[in-house]
Amino acid sequence: MYPTFIELCNLPKVNNLEGLSLASSLKKPSGKTDRNVFLPSNEKGSYAVINTNWRYIKYFDGGEELYNVKEDPNEWYNLAGDEKYRPVMEEMKKSAPKVFAPEVTPKNELKLVIEGDSFHWERKTKK
Repeated sequence: MYPTFIELCNLPKVNNLEGLSLASSLKKPSGKTDRNVFLPSNEKGSYAVINTNWRYIKYFDGGEELYNVKEDPNEWYNLAGDEKYRPVMEEMKKSAPKVFAPEVTPKNELKLVIEGDSFHWERKTKK
């Protein structure tokens, strides 16, 4: 979204931002172009990439799914095992990060500390 805000608000350009501005689609919806949308999962390394025609899903354990959402809107037929769709899957993968962010401390290992009008998180002490 940040590239869109930069363009719409006429802010100074920032190099190396991820993503593309949606400003042209917002200004002229009839002129929109299809693009891949990356959807992260709550499991590190798992994600989906979707566009008008396809939904590609990659799981942290290496599993994959591919659906032709135009012809199979209910996503009943997983095409990932058919080698003729490998180029589609490889193209979809290009929209995913090459490297994922390192794991963070799980929330159940943290405690919320409230001090007046402020707060912060601390690691729970191990017993």
